[in-house]
Amino acid sequence: MQQKIVRRPKLIGDSAKASCGEDVFGVSKLAKDIAETIRERADAEGYSIGIEGEWGSGKTTVLNFIEKELGCSDKEGEKRNSSVVIRFNPWLVGKRDKLLKEFFGQLLRKVRDIPFVYKKKRGIRGCEYFQRVAHENLLGWFGLSSRIRRYSQALDSATASSKKVISSFPAVVQFIIWFLYLIGASSSVYVLFDQELLSISYLMLSIIVVLLIILSGVMSLIAWSVSGGAELEEAKERIEKGLRKLKARQPTTRIIVLIDDTDRLEPDEAVEILRLVKAVANLPLVVFVVCFDRKILSQQIQKSLGAENGGRYLEKIFQYTHHVPPREVFALRRFVIESFQKDFPEEMSGVEDESAEKGFRKTILINRWIGPFIKTPRDAIRLCEAIRFGWPYIRGNADFIDFVWLQLIKLQTPELYEWIESYVSTIGSERDGGRPDEGDVEVQREKLQNALEAIRCIYPVKRIHLSEFIIGLKGALNDSEHTDLFGYERDDLKKFEEGKRLCSPSHWREYFAFEKPSYALDDDEIVKFRSLLLSDPEAAQELLLKLSNKPHEILGHYLDVFLDRLSFHKNSLRIEEQKALLLVFSEMMDKVPRKKDSLFDGADVRRVALRLLGKESSISFLERVQNGASINWLAYVIRDQGFILGKIKEGPAYPELEWLTVDQLTGAAEQAIIRFRTLGIEGILKQPDPLTIIFCWRQLGDPEELKRLVEKAAEDDGIFINFLEALQSSGVSSNRGAYKFLNKSYVGYFMDCAAAVARLEKMKGDNDPKVEPTIPSRAATLLDRLEDKY
Repeated sequence: MQQKIVRRPKLIGDSAKASCGEDVFGVSKLAKDIAETIRERADAEGYSIGIEGEWGSGKTTVLNFIEKELGCSDKEGEKRNSSVVIRFNPWLVGKRDKLLKEFFGQLLRKVRDIPFVYKKKRGIRGCEYFQRVAHENLLGWFGLSSRIRRYSQALDSATASSKKVISSFPAVVQFIIWFLYLIGASSSVYVLFDQELLSISYLMLSIIVVLLIILSGVMSLIAWSVSGGAELEEAKERIEKGLRKLKARQPTTRIIVLIDDTDRLEPDEAVEILRLVKAVANLPLVVFVVCFDRKILSQQIQKSLGAENGGRYLEKIFQYTHHVPPREVFALRRFVIESFQKDFPEEMSGVEDESAEKGFRKTILINRWIGPFIKTPRDAIRLCEAIRFGWPYIRGNADFIDFVWLQLIKLQTPELYEWIESYVSTIGSERDGGRPDEGDVEVQREKLQNALEAIRCIYPVKRIHLSEFIIGLKGALNDSEHTDLFGYERDDLKKFEEGKRLCSPSHWREYFAFEKPSYALDDDEIVKFRSLLLSDPEAAQELLLKLSNKPHEILGHYLDVFLDRLSFHKNSLRIEEQKALLLVFSEMMDKVPRKKDSLFDGADVRRVALRLLGKESSISFLERVQNGASINWLAYVIRDQGFILGKIKEGPAYPELEWLTVDQLTGAAEQAIIRFRTLGIEGILKQPDPLTIIFCWRQLGDPEELKRLVEKAAEDDGIFINFLEALQSSGVSSNRGAYKFLNKSYVGYFMDCAAAVARLEKMKGDNDPKVEPTIPSRAATLLDRLEDKY
């Protein structure tokens, strides 16, 4: 059998696009216009442009497109200008004192790459050569690049130590200073460790040399502090002169600095970048293009400088600011849908052909959730990436629309996502034998209200929008007192479980952990069981018995879950499967373990199995009553149909639950009673649930015959006690909790009640060593539980 290939789309990430050919949100035209402005119209005295937009709006993509466009060639392959581009990313530099050093290091390298523009002059041979030499001298070590280096060193010396001051001296002077220092230091050490060669002259010389070195460092620092500002200004003026010479030769040349991620910096570092743009590097031919989130950068300015209005401060930095254009809502939706159609064609094409309910959910998802919540390209890309990442691992075990909705909630509204995770896990606990109490409901209601309050600024979510994905919501979501949670019926859970929806108790964990809940059963088990029904009924029995014995706090829990899940497929069971199902149940159901020492025996798998039977089962039911090993379960089925058909007690019939006719019921009851007689009272008491057989016989057979047989058998004290214990019923009350009781009227059905009570009293006080030791205590317990109930 060929293994099915699972398609897993390649992960793309939400990194910015690099070239205009990748533009899907319509910003390439803006980038081209800004690039043209820089080339053709930006002031040669220096210019600064701000590109403003919130995180995820596409600022970096615009900057990438501008950089690409500035490096484009014309049709003949020649560069459009003689400019150079510096892509400066301060976020990678980090520390404030390294920003300027790194910037001028990049500027120095780029200046040397400025292309030479040849201007031919008549009458002068070799003019091109001399112009090129002049250009290289202007940019080379003795020209502009050396001036930038000195300016950078002057800036760097603002935090220089005495060691850095010394290192700024000429090489010969540095050598002399360090040589004298080493001589003096070594002499001092020599003198200290050799007392015999103590020499005052050596010691004095060492001290004098060290003092001179310290004094020279102090004097250098003082000199720098006095003239440092003047030195900086002088260095900057020299750069300006060099750039003006370059401007005179090549007026279209620009040194374009592109700066991104300013709003990711620490406040002091962000302000340092603005100082760089405004003051430190405000030079001719230099054009700055800086991307930032105005709200965040304004807050950084206010925090670092204490300014009242950070936005006004920004107006002093940039001559022009352009907002990243808002994306068209429908363009973002279209991008998401087209991405899904490309990566998951089966899921998207299937949606159109599915039920009206699924189509409606798709509409709600796109119009009421993706529409309002996807506001930026990053939002759209991250949603698509989340689906690419997770869906391949749960395909076939979850609902695509629900998964997309949950990922959208996770990315955009974490508070609501946390509530959903908690709520659906509580629903899932029902499959593990739990049920939310009033305290759980109140906690969940409060969490939901807080989550909705957090997202109302995005979109006022209505109940219909949320209840399409979350089960059990009733009432107004904006009114905590009238919002009901967990208000669902079994049929509601059935629908969600059939569709493998987010709120399915058997599938919810797939959406969060890519695996089923620990208590859940594989969907493939249902397919396997149905196959075994027809091919190997004994193996089908073993499968069910294995599930019934699987460890759990509630005995038979996994079989109960399995049969409940199987009931969702009842309408699709064929006649052959129905007959085989009856065969399997009639052979193994009495082997399902039951706790006899507890008030409640665990999961009532008998009732769940009973609801799987239909009219097709009636064809072979009589034969099963005659030959089936599980006579106790068959008696349970007969008695259930007796109530439904109104043959056991007067009352309304339930025709929708009928699958036996009156004649079929009568024939089945007669055959069952024949088997009951064969078992005898003692044999009946050994069955898993003797009370069901006893009442099936009494209600659908001859009660007087049964009474005579009971009285005869009860002459034995052990059988008498066992029979009364089998007649006990379970009850629950507010003051007693769960308890067992023996109804006097039940006793009267099968023996004289007064005589039975008297016999119990006698047994209670019987100390005869020949009597079975447990009988007195058991008799006392039965007397304590004896009640008049009708």
